[in-house]
Amino acid sequence: MSKKATTTEAPVRVLKNGTCPNLSGKSTLSYRVGVNEAGGIMLQLVGNSNPGCFNNEWVKYADVQDLLSQQDQGKGITSFTLVPIYRGKSTNSPSFLFAVLKQEGLVKLSESKKRCYDRCSDSAFLASVGKLIDGKAVPASSNVKVGKNNKGKVAEAVPA
Repeated sequence: MSKKATTTEAPVRVLKNGTCPNLSGKSTLSYRVGVNEAGGIMLQLVGNSNPGCFNNEWVKYADVQDLLSQQDQGKGITSFTLVPIYRGKSTNSPSFLFAVLKQEGLVKLSESKKRCYDRCSDSAFLASVGKLIDGKAVPASSNVKVGKNNKGKVAEAVPA
């Protein structure tokens, strides 16, 4: 399946700023969860504590779900699954986004396949984001420094 980058230029309201280790555990990534004007959940990589380029455009969570759902249940998945989202972009981005999915509980280490992951239910993630959209939860880590952007400058979180 050939899929172009699933980014948007439309305004995105930041709901949550988060951090997580990358998949190797050698750096800390910063990311945002947001919602676009159409109500779609969006994900954005915004920082990396170590050198390493990444694409910082917003990505539709629906496109991530679509790619994950195409994987055979029971067959371990890797960050390679997300490559179609970032075709022609930084090669670090799929694994960095996969680390975000792990942090948000959307994938977990596979118990049966070495160096692979299994999909998890996204109901807790969707419920959490739904509360943030409705204003019933406080955004995590608002207004904090969140790491370095692609140009090595500190990227600052934008309050929701």
